[in-house]
Amino acid sequence: MRALQLVARVDLKQVNFTVVKELGENNDYTGYFYDTSDGGNGAAEAVFKHLPKLASAARAIALDCNCDTGCAKCIIQHGCPDGNTALLKQLGLVLLDAIA
Repeated sequence: MRALQLVARVDLKQVNFTVVKELGENNDYTGYFYDTSDGGNGAAEAVFKHLPKLASAARAIALDCNCDTGCAKCIIQHGCPDGNTALLKQLGLVLLDAIA
């Protein structure tokens, strides 16, 4: 979300992100970016339009941070309903590399 402001020029109040655990035996998760206003405001579309550039910027933020597993400066999302328990900086970097 921090990188979003750098790349897509989107106000963080206009877009949000959630992760949903899929039902079944696998531990599959799906992430969704969505507009926060009724009828949409185009913020989520901006995320997908700039996704590779956004992933590169997010990767740079995480690599520049001197923490080991993730912190509020690089990957932790304030207001996360599960307290960011599923986040791991090293895995995030692998995923960001794949997207970028």
